[in-house]
Amino acid sequence: MKFRAELCLFLLCFSAYASRHISLNVGPTFQYTRYKQGNLPKQVGTMVGPAFDLHIKKAWRPTAYIGFRGLWDIPHICSDDGLIIDSNEYEVNAHLGFNFETSSKTFSIAPFTGIDFIHLSHKIKNNIIRHKYFQINVPTGIEFFHYASESFSWGIKTYYDIDAWTRLKVSTPSLCDTKNCKIELKRSHRFHIELILKCHYETRKGTHFDLSYIPLFTWQKFNSEKKCSTSTDCSTICSTTCDSTGTTDLDALNIPVLKQWHLGSIITLGISF
Repeated sequence: MKFRAELCLFLLCFSAYASRHISLNVGPTFQYTRYKQGNLPKQVGTMVGPAFDLHIKKAWRPTAYIGFRGLWDIPHICSDDGLIIDSNEYEVNAHLGFNFETSSKTFSIAPFTGIDFIHLSHKIKNNIIRHKYFQINVPTGIEFFHYASESFSWGIKTYYDIDAWTRLKVSTPSLCDTKNCKIELKRSHRFHIELILKCHYETRKGTHFDLSYIPLFTWQKFNSEKKCSTSTDCSTICSTTCDSTGTTDLDALNIPVLKQWHLGSIITLGISF
């Protein structure tokens, strides 16, 4: 009985805190993508995928955000000279911040940080060479919101990712039966900004729905390599480019700087509780 009473008290307190401050959103994302890899011609195309996020936010309280976004090329990424690229990427975000809100409850601002994990697969068609990037970043950003009315709000979210860890795996399936070369890259850079437009709707039963349209822009630069570790399954690539200290020859390994940007939007349908 005591346990049940404590559980009921906890659920009552949690529901009071969570009321309209926890939102769950899901929907598609559409993005126009451009890659510039070393001296190769620029590669452009359209990418689509799912977007999901869970947001906990309340005035003068800590905020939490967990998000996932995936992108796949439709049908391919192409360059001006006919080079065809198969590309896909996804990112997972976990952000923590603190929400400051005006006494009129019309404006809020929330600085935040956290951890971002990014994966990018960039493959030249016919298995000539594949680059897989793995990156862990620490974002530093801010989110501003204006609650114009009970049915509409808008905001801006922007952050710069501090590169904490970046690795690149290179494979050449058409040349040898390889796994990959694991290469540590120099510090990379990433910037993201989005405009959030939300329409709010409440049913007669008190259920709250949000329809969001989010134009966004992301710019990222993956730098050249710092060092690599030779894989026994990939001696064809690495043995001639890694010495005993793990340093590499950029020309021999041919790992160019990769610059990319995305310009697109996300449309989500959410529920608040």
